Amino acid sequence: MPALTDKTDSTFSFIDSGSGDPRTVTGPYLVLAMEAMRPMAASSRWFLDEFSGVEIGRAKRRGQHTNAGSGVVSLRIDVPDGWMSSSHASLRRTASRWILEDDSKNGTFLGGERIKEHVLQDGDQFVVGNTVFLFYASGSREASDPVRVDMDGGGELSPLSTLNPELAQDFEALRRVARSLVPIIVFGESGSGKEVVARAIHDMSRRSGEFMAINCGALPQNLIESELFGYRKGAFSGATEDRVGLVRAADGGTLFLDEIAELPEASQTKLLRVLQEGTVVPLGATKPVKVDLRVVAATHQDLAERIDDKRFRRDLYARLSGFEFTLPPLRDRREDLGFIAAALLKRSNAAPTQQFERSAAGQLFRYDWPLNVRELEQALSAAVALADGTPVALTHLPRAVRATSASAGESSEKDGELKREVVAAMERHSGNISAVARDMGKARVQIRRWCKRFGIEPSNFRSK
Repeated sequence: MPALTDKTDSTFSFIDSGSGDPRTVTGPYLVLAMEAMRPMAASSRWFLDEFSGVEIGRAKRRGQHTNAGSGVVSLRIDVPDGWMSSSHASLRRTASRWILEDDSKNGTFLGGERIKEHVLQDGDQFVVGNTVFLFYASGSREASDPVRVDMDGGGELSPLSTLNPELAQDFEALRRVARSLVPIIVFGESGSGKEVVARAIHDMSRRSGEFMAINCGALPQNLIESELFGYRKGAFSGATEDRVGLVRAADGGTLFLDEIAELPEASQTKLLRVLQEGTVVPLGATKPVKVDLRVVAATHQDLAERIDDKRFRRDLYARLSGFEFTLPPLRDRREDLGFIAAALLKRSNAAPTQQFERSAAGQLFRYDWPLNVRELEQALSAAVALADGTPVALTHLPRAVRATSASAGESSEKDGELKREVVAAMERHSGNISAVARDMGKARVQIRRWCKRFGIEPSNFRSK
């Protein structure tokens, strides 16, 4: 394998492994998630399948190089972290295990506790100097894909940016579909960024019309149809002029139906007619008006369950679900938290020199963020304001974020319960990952990750 070349910080830069072989390679990967002293610097990911070991240490600038000898190749990662030793910590591969070793005076910390040696587990977060790293036991890539990817949150990021290998594949499928007229449903928890993804879909579609966002759950019941479909002057008391309505305002563009599950049944029927016939009849009008729509819908609810309960029309679902995409919650994509935080800090006009204390940076990655990106943005904005030009400390973070995480024993017990839940769902759905994801309200990428973590093979549940 050709030696990797040195690279400094850049926006989405790559280092190619040099192989043209299209084989899929599955193996562990390492993420440099955040430098506490430079929180707006790039996050980086390295696949480790080609290396026998990794050394992490201080240097004047971010970079890396390889050392080859005796038939093995090791990776050196340089970080401009003043709290690091020149050779601070190392990862050593032993059979299928990776062992983290501390070689420093200032210490290496795992979950806030100082360690000397630790067998790394999937999802482990550790801090070297003042830099947060994440280790994942398994990720897939094509052999010709780059070993390293950088994501610069300080620059302009696509909403479809990720350091998670499986989610990157799902984003690529979404990019391809976005260029068509296929309707899309985006599933995801509140605050996870569904509307941001919908706007990205519109931008990639290159449609000339407007992006019109409609929150179906926020429209007053008595105004839904007039707001959606428009009306003619005199159609009802107070209709003093013609209104085109939100659907016609999206003509030639994209109609984004947020919280589509909240749309009343009567309005579902009229929306279905619009989608089937490509026309809309404003209130008080007698002739239909043609509309050219690309529809993207979103919801945090289980539409299949609402269909079974007769609260959502099956035929409308069929019209909307040309392609389904589930946006994982922030807690299931911790690899991305660093560069997302960097982008949010820039948006909040934080000073480029803003710093974090090690404990505060580490806690960002230990908290579950139940309200997702929206909660992260508010927490960072408040913390920067409270810090007032000093490094953000643990005390500057919201009380919920500062709360201690579960003990190792509690964590192990929860893992056991989760594994049993995944196995039960696999049995119910004969190993169909998409069906299991819908059942558990999770993204497919998270189900695949749990399967790898717990040694669950979906094919074992399929009918022979």
